[in-house]
Amino acid sequence: MTNGRAATGPSGPTGPTDASGPTGPTDASGPTDASPTDASPADATGTSDPTGQTDGSLLGLLTTLGESRPGVNARPAPGARDASSRATEWSVHDRTFAALDQAGTTVDLRLDPAVARAATRTPDTTPSKRGPEWVRFAPPVLDEPAVDRLEAWFAFAARHAAE
Repeated sequence: MTNGRAATGPSGPTGPTDASGPTGPTDASGPTDASPTDASPADATGTSDPTGQTDGSLLGLLTTLGESRPGVNARPAPGARDASSRATEWSVHDRTFAALDQAGTTVDLRLDPAVARAATRTPDTTPSKRGPEWVRFAPPVLDEPAVDRLEAWFAFAARHAAE
């Protein structure tokens, strides 16, 4: 223990194993005095994946998001004949609102034009060739900010497609 903080080991914060030690009461997430800098970010392999997905992939996160929303259907994207293709589309009432590319590294989302313009001012996001209401999101790492944006855009896109 140094400066009132638990020592940090190679796998994260370490400290007392009981509920009340030198650092005081703890909850399921560890000592109550931990700072955001004590957490390790997600890496490209997904080993520290904040999404809770076992594989940490864009496809895994999108699949979970789709399954959690009533009325959302997923299907292989047109032209995705190869078994190794990750190309998938998500729709509501046969209106596609999200499309993952064959490599599984980029997703296009149908928002509305004003939201899409604002979204393109965020990291890893560009206009999509699909039209003014679409954005292309290609995060190199699924860290917390990327996951937060994708969750929000996916929910918005699904609601918008259902209108």
